[in-house]
Amino acid sequence: MQGVTSDEQRQIRIDELRLIAAQRQLLGFERLELGELFLASGRAALAEEQLRKAIDLEGTAPRPHVLLALAILGFNRPTLPTQVDPNDFREQVDWLRTNHPELPETRWLGFYDDLNRLWEARDWRRGIAVGATAVDQFPDNYLLQYYYAMALLHFGKTDELKRQDYKEALRHMRISAELNPIFEPAVKNVSTIEYYATQAPVA
Repeated sequence: MQGVTSDEQRQIRIDELRLIAAQRQLLGFERLELGELFLASGRAALAEEQLRKAIDLEGTAPRPHVLLALAILGFNRPTLPTQVDPNDFREQVDWLRTNHPELPETRWLGFYDDLNRLWEARDWRRGIAVGATAVDQFPDNYLLQYYYAMALLHFGKTDELKRQDYKEALRHMRISAELNPIFEPAVKNVSTIEYYATQAPVA
């Protein structure tokens, strides 16, 4: 985030905005800034609250919708969210796809949503196809690398997997873990996949 270099500086700015809020209603751009500061400091619930208010005030701007989508899915948190209404996230993605399809954030969030839907449907064949395109376009995105790895593992239907399948999934799971070392699903899965790769049939 521009102009913010540390947790301490973020907190100073959060406190400044809270003082302003005690004196008057925050404007849309101020609520957006506050939401972004909360998101960067790992306080997703507080970020959501401010970003929803920013959208109420400046609903046509894309950035509040992007940041709200990130807050809902727990971007850059150690785990995937477990109690999220998928329709809440998809509402933001659908809005971005309709109003700002050209944005890179819209495209990668769209890939994430597509892969999540395919995981829910256990459609690993389409998941592999979509995942390959996603990581080709966004190789530095840890979530897309993770979902592609899971699609390569047939979203858990591993009966037909061969050693080469595990090796390919392992490659992308390692990339996900390297891109975000605090992302536990990828970090923990690396060793698990390594084990099964040695046990699976060659062909």
